[in-house]
Amino acid sequence: MGLRLSAGRFPERNYRTDADEAILINETFVAEMNWQQPLGKQVFIDEKALTVIGVVEDFHYQTFILTALLTIASRVYKAASTNPADVLRDA
Repeated sequence: MGLRLSAGRFPERNYRTDADEAILINETFVAEMNWQQPLGKQVFIDEKALTVIGVVEDFHYQTFILTALLTIASRVYKAASTNPADVLRDA
Protein backbone atom coordinates (compact mmCIF):
# COMPACT_ATOMS: atom_id res chain seq x y z
CA MET A 1 0.00 0.00 0.00
CA GLY A 2 3.06 2.26 0.28
CA LEU A 3 2.46 3.81 3.70
CA ARG A 4 5.06 6.37 4.72
CA LEU A 5 5.96 7.20 8.29
CA SER A 6 6.08 10.78 9.45
CA ALA A 7 7.14 9.78 12.99
CA GLY A 8 8.07 6.67 14.92
CA ARG A 9 8.30 3.21 13.43
CA PHE A 10 6.31 0.40 11.89
CA PRO A 11 5.48 -2.67 14.03
CA GLU A 12 8.28 -5.22 14.12
CA ARG A 13 8.30 -8.92 14.84
CA ASN A 14 11.25 -8.41 17.18
CA TYR A 15 8.99 -6.55 19.59
CA ARG A 16 6.57 -9.08 21.07
CA THR A 17 4.27 -6.34 22.36
CA ASP A 18 3.76 -4.77 18.91
CA ALA A 19 1.23 -7.42 17.90
CA ASP A 20 -1.12 -6.79 20.83
CA GLU A 21 -0.22 -3.48 22.41
CA ALA A 22 0.91 -1.11 19.63
CA ILE A 23 -0.98 1.07 17.19
CA LEU A 24 -0.20 3.21 14.17
CA ILE A 25 -2.25 6.35 13.69
CA ASN A 26 -2.40 8.83 10.84
CA GLU A 27 -1.65 12.55 10.75
CA THR A 28 -5.36 13.44 10.69
CA PHE A 29 -5.90 11.57 13.97
CA VAL A 30 -2.94 13.44 15.52
CA ALA A 31 -4.35 16.79 14.39
CA GLU A 32 -7.87 15.98 15.60
CA MET A 33 -6.51 15.03 19.02
CA ASN A 34 -4.33 18.18 19.14
CA TRP A 35 -1.29 16.08 20.03
CA GLN A 36 2.12 17.69 19.57
CA GLN A 37 4.01 14.50 20.51
CA PRO A 38 1.84 11.45 19.72
CA LEU A 39 4.51 8.77 20.16
CA GLY A 40 4.04 6.94 23.43
CA LYS A 41 0.48 8.18 23.93
CA GLN A 42 -2.05 5.53 24.80
CA VAL A 43 -5.33 5.01 23.00
CA PHE A 44 -7.95 2.84 24.67
CA ILE A 45 -10.09 0.67 22.43
CA ASP A 46 -12.58 -1.61 24.14
CA GLU A 47 -10.76 -0.94 27.43
CA LYS A 48 -7.49 -2.17 25.94
CA ALA A 49 -4.52 0.18 26.07
CA LEU A 50 -2.62 0.54 22.80
CA THR A 51 0.58 2.58 22.64
CA VAL A 52 1.20 4.80 19.62
CA ILE A 53 4.47 3.65 18.03
CA GLY A 54 4.15 5.41 14.70
CA VAL A 55 2.35 8.06 12.71
CA VAL A 56 1.72 7.48 9.02
CA GLU A 57 1.21 10.22 6.49
CA ASP A 58 -2.39 10.67 5.41
CA PHE A 59 -3.13 8.64 2.31
CA HIS A 60 -6.06 8.01 0.06
CA TYR A 61 -7.18 4.47 -0.55
CA GLN A 62 -9.59 4.31 -3.41
CA THR A 63 -11.69 7.43 -2.76
CA PHE A 64 -11.44 9.42 0.43
CA ILE A 65 -13.33 6.82 2.44
CA LEU A 66 -10.50 5.69 4.73
CA THR A 67 -9.34 9.22 5.56
CA ALA A 68 -12.93 10.23 6.24
CA LEU A 69 -13.49 7.22 8.49
CA LEU A 70 -10.32 7.93 10.48
CA THR A 71 -11.36 11.56 10.90
CA ILE A 72 -14.82 10.54 12.07
CA ALA A 73 -13.33 7.90 14.38
CA SER A 74 -11.05 10.45 16.03
CA ARG A 75 -13.96 12.85 16.57
CA VAL A 76 -16.15 10.11 18.02
CA TYR A 77 -13.26 9.00 20.22
CA LYS A 78 -12.85 12.53 21.58
CA ALA A 79 -16.59 13.04 22.04
CA ALA A 80 -16.94 9.74 23.92
CA SER A 81 -14.49 10.89 26.52
CA THR A 82 -16.33 12.57 29.36
CA ASN A 83 -13.13 12.49 31.40
CA PRO A 84 -10.00 12.55 29.20
CA ALA A 85 -7.94 11.04 32.01
CA ASP A 86 -10.07 7.91 31.74
CA VAL A 87 -9.52 7.53 28.01
CA LEU A 88 -6.22 9.12 27.01
CA ARG A 89 -3.08 8.89 29.06
CA ASP A 90 0.47 9.97 28.44
CA ALA A 91 2.94 7.15 28.60
